[in-house]
Amino acid sequence: MVPFFWTTPDLADAALFVLLGAVGAGGQFLLIKSLTTAEAGAVAPFGYAGVIFATTWGLLAFGEVPDALTILGALVIIGAGVYVWHRETRARRDTAAISPET
Repeated sequence: MVPFFWTTPDLADAALFVLLGAVGAGGQFLLIKSLTTAEAGAVAPFGYAGVIFATTWGLLAFGEVPDALTILGALVIIGAGVYVWHRETRARRDTAAISPET
């Protein structure tokens, strides 16, 4: 569809596109760096904050109100992550109690 509706961006819009690409690439680089530096379990909760930010931006920028099924799905995803985090924290604590490091 692009060839039929293409409008060449002016210099200001092109600069914004380049900036958007650079910020997106930088964000992906930092995400990859965080996953190579820390355990995934420590980094994953920040992904759940992304759900909150995406919902907020959708509401503010586009007036998009999430429906009940979207909210339910987000709660299931966040609840599962919190459960896994809790379980892993408890398992790590139990392992440390059984074999304390000297």
